[in-house]
Amino acid sequence: MPINMPINVRRLRVRLRVRLRHLFRRDRSPFYVRRFLDVSTAHLPEPLVHNLDRHPGIRAYENEYGWFMYAHEGPGEHVPAEVVTLMRFARAHGCDYILLDRDSEIIDGLPSWDH
Repeated sequence: MPINMPINVRRLRVRLRVRLRHLFRRDRSPFYVRRFLDVSTAHLPEPLVHNLDRHPGIRAYENEYGWFMYAHEGPGEHVPAEVVTLMRFARAHGCDYILLDRDSEIIDGLPSWDH
């Protein structure tokens, strides 16, 4: 970079270089994107499915078809074991959230219940 270049042009070139590096990042996204695991509500016992948001340590939001739940990295001791299993499974697969949907598929290897 020439020394006699005006300061504003130098700053602009530095900003441009930073933005170009950002464009060639692996994920190419300027946003923080999170993943969710889409599983059947059958992976939880029926009484738990109907009262998921009433348990301490669970952050879940009910919708028309099931629940959207945060998968804590270190669930507390009050979180039911069935929910801890789902949270650990989600985290092991790079997911931050779990979508429990009555129409989703049952995943082999995870416990499930008949509703």
